[in-house]
Amino acid sequence: MAEHYFQDNELQAEGLANLRLCQAEALQALKDFVPHDEDGARKRGLVVLPTGTGKSTLMLATPYALGVQGRVVILTPRPNVSTAVLKSKQNLLNFKLLSRSQQPPEVLEIVRRTQEV
Repeated sequence: MAEHYFQDNELQAEGLANLRLCQAEALQALKDFVPHDEDGARKRGLVVLPTGTGKSTLMLATPYALGVQGRVVILTPRPNVSTAVLKSKQNLLNFKLLSRSQQPPEVLEIVRRTQEV
């Protein structure tokens, strides 16, 4: 994947209209978020949405909206969450967030079971 993949592949305005209102508002809030305060200290952001409102699709759209440079890693706590994230990759095309000529990001799934303590 190219280093500037998310910067070179912007979200399509037509697709943004296909998002749920809460997704569109969350995406705008993320774009408006300033990750550093006046002293240069790093701030953390948090997106909270109810079950079934499309957090996985929002998660995959966010690097495009922010013009992230480099790679993005998404860690999930359970297999059902990682399955939702993998399925949401297709939503980028279905919702027309990416044009058909744009390649969706490469998604790799690495599964490692940890020993419970």
